[in-house]
Amino acid sequence: MEKQTTAKELMDEIARLIAENFVAVYERGEEFLTMRSVGGKTFRLSIEEE
Repeated sequence: MEKQTTAKELMDEIARLIAENFVAVYERGEEFLTMRSVGGKTFRLSIEEE
């Protein structure tokens, strides 16, 4: 039986990959990741399970 991935598990994996590849300041919530780049731009990624 295939294990179902939860939104939190997916966010954990995405956050890890982003942090390994981008220099930025990160703020992490249960279902979102805010990333502020060195140049000052801010990006927010969120995941919602349907």
